[in-house]
Amino acid sequence: MTKRLVLLLAVCLAMTAPVSAAEGRARASGVSGDVTVFSGSSPSRRLASGDAVVAGDEIRAAANSKCSLVLEGKPSSAVKIEPSSTVRVSSLDPVRLDVRGGKLFALVNGLAKGSTFEVSTPTAIASVRGTALGAETGAAGDRFYAFENSIEVTPQGGVPAVLEEGFGASVGGGALETFQLGDADREYFRESAREAEEAMKEVPKAAGEEAARSLLVFEDDPMPSDLSTGADAMPNAKEETREVGAAEAFKKNDSGGTGTGGQGGTSPGGGGDI
Repeated sequence: MTKRLVLLLAVCLAMTAPVSAAEGRARASGVSGDVTVFSGSSPSRRLASGDAVVAGDEIRAAANSKCSLVLEGKPSSAVKIEPSSTVRVSSLDPVRLDVRGGKLFALVNGLAKGSTFEVSTPTAIASVRGTALGAETGAAGDRFYAFENSIEVTPQGGVPAVLEEGFGASVGGGALETFQLGDADREYFRESAREAEEAMKEVPKAAGEEAARSLLVFEDDPMPSDLSTGADAMPNAKEETREVGAAEAFKKNDSGGTGTGGQGGTSPGGGGDI
């Protein structure tokens, strides 16, 4: 029973503890299909919802696969990594995500004073603050999308330019070519924003499930002898308490004690009679 209590406590703590980007941590959510994490010299691993992601991790989503990363702060932010994409988490404090292939969507719900949130491609960097944006890179070149509010895009070897809400930009040769977002782009934004919001809601639950998986070993381990007291000893303790209580009551009644019938009362045992 003690083992189960330890497991339950650990799960509750994992579900309620905040995950802060300022601490250099994030968590995966909404993982679907084949998503792999590469962490330096460590062996690659399959990513699951609730898994922690740290700076230096590279996430690769195969075709027909995707995931979200949630940076929990006040408020939270979320990044959706699309199918056939590779994204490296270069830093989480400040946030710096490198799109090495494919596409991502970021919903940034405000940042602490002095913090930054950057998304880069091989040819440019976008700086955001309290906005929703998209970034992609591929054979056709690099593109950025300002779905909500504005972003600042700096091409390599070029000068920064502000991309206003409702516009996108193609990057090439150190220059930007802007275009207006179409109906398909706006629909993508609405769907991606909905998925990002769902990911932020799912993270506490997924984190608790991860904690449960990591602590299941307690169920198979024998209970140490010095921990065999506590809940398992409670029944005997209760029996002893009842026996002592009955003995004390008998003594009081036998001597005409202070019970309600102890001084000639009308209740059974009045006047000290047994």
